[in-house]
Amino acid sequence: RAMLEWQLGNFEQILAPADESLVLAMEVSDRRDIAIAKYFLAGALLARGEDNESTHSLLEQSFTEFQVLNEPFWQTQVFQSLGAFLTASAKSKYSDLLLRSLELARKAGERLTLADALSAYADWLYRTNRVNEAMEYLKDAERLYGQIGVANMSMNLFLVAEIAWSKGDYQKARSLYMSLEQHLSLLGIKFIRSRCIGMLGTLAMDGGDLDQA
Repeated sequence: RAMLEWQLGNFEQILAPADESLVLAMEVSDRRDIAIAKYFLAGALLARGEDNESTHSLLEQSFTEFQVLNEPFWQTQVFQSLGAFLTASAKSKYSDLLLRSLELARKAGERLTLADALSAYADWLYRTNRVNEAMEYLKDAERLYGQIGVANMSMNLFLVAEIAWSKGDYQKARSLYMSLEQHLSLLGIKFIRSRCIGMLGTLAMDGGDLDQA
């Protein structure tokens, strides 16, 4: 139930089944299931705004257990949340965490997870003015997204559009934002779609079309 609610994006409804899952896993003493349950319980607590040491401890316990069990896929999943804690507490540099996440994703070999890690690192490269390197990582990510059939819905389009915009290619940027907005409209994802519309408005304003903006 916890995994189903997670996949559906119903994060507020994860807590009860995640808590129940941990109790059941503890009863049968299944180390892998205990580690998975702790990960989902931490995710449920984060969704409720409980960004604290107890949540951090659950993630650390889960990550350590997956290391012992040699579960690279689950290590990668947990590290995405654990890394946020380490960054916030200044225990690690953000770039180091992104590289570690990418290393784990490569080891896991799951294409969606790897594509997401490549995208995150590409975004950081762009923010640090390493545009050419960012584009190379984006190409690798898009290739993987294409293999699993989600290229047209990739959030990489935001970054590709921003890069095109920064280079003065307003037509390409507009086309990318419009394409992404249309796909998000079909999927009913209003929050990210509104971001697309806002970017199109700012783009129109930059182009001097204030009425359209």
